[in-house]
Parts: sequence; structure tokens; C-alpha cells
Amino acid sequence: MEDYLETKRSIFPRFYFISNEELVEILSLSRQPDLIQIHLKKLFDNIKNLRLVIKKTILANGIISNENEEINLISTLLLEGNVEIWLKNLEIKMQITIREYLKNCLSALKLQLTKRNKWIKDWPSQCCITASEIEWTSATTKALL
Repeated sequence: MEDYLETKRSIFPRFYFISNEELVEILSLSRQPDLIQIHLKKLFDNIKNLRLVIKKTILANGIISNENEEINLISTLLLEGNVEIWLKNLEIKMQITIREYLKNCLSALKLQLTKRNKWIKDWPSQCCITASEIEWTSATTKALL
């Protein structure tokens, strides 16, 4: 049993953050992604759940934070097959999505430096904080040169 769980953890290293019992439960529910959602907060920081589209298959098209902030994934993700594989794909898709949001958020900030109240409401908070820090660092560096 330990070897089997270690194999799953080697595929998706975030499984090291949960107990064997929780991992066995997740693996047993791999065909029911909606029931796995309660474990997401242990696997991903500040992810409360996924926005699911349930048709003939189950798809994820967004992530929802503990503060109920929603981010649309750059493309839908099929939640089918081995849970460790689709969780790994979810992690990659979230990184690509946030990177794209951050790039667009930073561009929007440069265009709306005087309208920050509007800008901050249009973008996810994580992206706003990071874009603000990038802009501040850039402005500070220019001022010191």
C-alpha cells in the first residue's frame, strides 16, 4: 500500500502535504471530482473549489478562492481518468492562466495609472498586488538611475 501511495505522490508531489487516509479517499473518488473539492484547500493555497461544468463529462472552467474571487481558466480542463494526472494538469493550467492574467493586468495598469480604483476592481487581487509591486520596482529603479 505504501509503495502504491508513493507512486501517486511521485506523479503529483502535492500529495505529500496530505495524510495517507486523505490520499486514499481522493484516489477512491477519482471519478467524482465534485467530491474531491473539499481536499483542494490542502493541495492548493487559497483555492476553495473549482467551477465545474457537468455534462456527459466533468469539466473545470474556473477556480474560486476562499474569498469567493473567481478566475476563469484559460481553457477548460477535462476531469477524467487518474486523479493525480488531472490535478497535475490543473496545476499547470492554473499557472498558465495566472501568468496570462498577470501580463494583461500589468499592461492595463500602465494604461490606467491614474484610474487605479477602476483597475483594481477589474483584475484578480493576486495579479493586482504583483503588478503593483512590479510597477513600483520599475519606477523606483528609474528614479535611482
